[in-house]
Amino acid sequence: MRAKKPESTPVIRLRKGRADDAETLVRLYAREPAVSDFAGLHTPERFRELVRSRSALLIVAEQDGRIIGALDAEIYAASNFSYFANVVVARRHRGRGVGAQLIARYEQACRRRGITTILALVYDWNRTMHRVMRRTRYRASGRLVEYIKRV
Repeated sequence: MRAKKPESTPVIRLRKGRADDAETLVRLYAREPAVSDFAGLHTPERFRELVRSRSALLIVAEQDGRIIGALDAEIYAASNFSYFANVVVARRHRGRGVGAQLIARYEQACRRRGITTILALVYDWNRTMHRVMRRTRYRASGRLVEYIKRV
């Protein structure tokens, strides 16, 4: 009897977002319940602006040449502060560490820019992201309450 060959794990490649990723990212973000409330903000032009801006960061995760996840963030260099608004991973690729890899790459980029504090807002119902945040050693600040008003 032959021994089974171990299944190879597909390689996940992280890279900076590019302007030509914009349409794919719009579709990826639109399928994510945690960001779909704000789908009007996730336009091709917004993603292209994230790529161009020195005060923003867009990181994508690819597998077999396809985008399977992304993280977008704002950088406030003068305050040594950054805020990541979204970590999005395609549903069938969740639970494999893609989100944690995106966050780790983002943290590296922040350290290179002298950023000392990172903030992330996570919906209370997004248990998966809360687990990711705990696993990547973030802690709830206990100081932030969100207020919203539609006008």
